[in-house]
Amino acid sequence: MTRERRPDPDLAWLVDVLWSDAVVGRATPGATGYVVVPGAHGARAILPADRAAARAALLAAGGTRSRAAQRGRAVVAQATRTGLLRPRLFVRGNDPLRATIETALGECVHLACAVRAPAPFRKPVVQVVGAGGVIAYAKVAWNAVTAANVAAEHRALLGLAGVAASALAGPEPIALLEHH
Repeated sequence: MTRERRPDPDLAWLVDVLWSDAVVGRATPGATGYVVVPGAHGARAILPADRAAARAALLAAGGTRSRAAQRGRAVVAQATRTGLLRPRLFVRGNDPLRATIETALGECVHLACAVRAPAPFRKPVVQVVGAGGVIAYAKVAWNAVTAANVAAEHRALLGLAGVAASALAGPEPIALLEHH
């Protein structure tokens, strides 16, 4: 007896927000492949097909996670390194989200993102992985409210960067980009 694969609504929502109609069902020439990390109740993450980039995304910011979460991510990183997890999500042509970010950064990158349940104010946070590991994070707005929130966060970070001797510090924003 084979187990029937049920659609994952959280993954479907995330894929729609990040790539809209650019996703294709199987590998085609020029398509960008992503690994979907399975979990007990649905997909847990989308990782780049590039094994080194996937490993870097999984192991980034380990000190901010619980030990159990770190162990789980290390196990998935090992499975990714060995090629156990294969791409099953493909974005047609030159991945438009990745291309937009690459243009802003001026370098080739890979993308990774955790799969979470959609919520009215939730913004997917994409890890941007360069040659040396995770080099940036990108928040993706998907409606008017989240677009206003992302713009406000961008302005706040610019303001913090402009204050020389501030007790508060934050990452310096690179760009506020438009994507589909």
